Amino acid sequence: MRQDNARYRLLAAADRLGVAAADYRAETREWAVAIAGETERLRGVRAGERTLLELLRRPGTDYRALCPESGLSDEAVAELDFRVKYEGYIQQEERLVARARAMDDLAIPAWLDYAAIPALRREAREKLGQIRPANLGQALRIPGLSPADVAVLSVVIKRRT
Repeated sequence: MRQDNARYRLLAAADRLGVAAADYRAETREWAVAIAGETERLRGVRAGERTLLELLRRPGTDYRALCPESGLSDEAVAELDFRVKYEGYIQQEERLVARARAMDDLAIPAWLDYAAIPALRREAREKLGQIRPANLGQALRIPGLSPADVAVLSVVIKRRT
């Protein structure tokens, strides 16, 4: 959720809503395609034992040093550098987002009695009883509820359904 990549993240919404100029959206699409293409190219070009992509992941290495003749804009180069260097972290965050979305899909049945679940902390039972979240995603966002509490709920729900 960086501000410098908002143009790429929000392109589909900008297209749907028409909130950005058409030439700006076209430029963003063009840069996104160029970044993806260049990333694949770097993945396939070897420099000794390693690919250029692997070399670019190293601290202190930048794209312009590896590919000085590139036709990419400075903004596209900055985005490419960031994506390559932080690819592992980005993938981890995407897995966390997918897991959170799956939690939003698991409904908490109305029959569930939080007070009857001894594995939940007392504070968790009280908050869940007061708020009555509709799904595990909502439960996870309740201040004071731990991921362990939500995991207990998940197990109880899956065992009883």
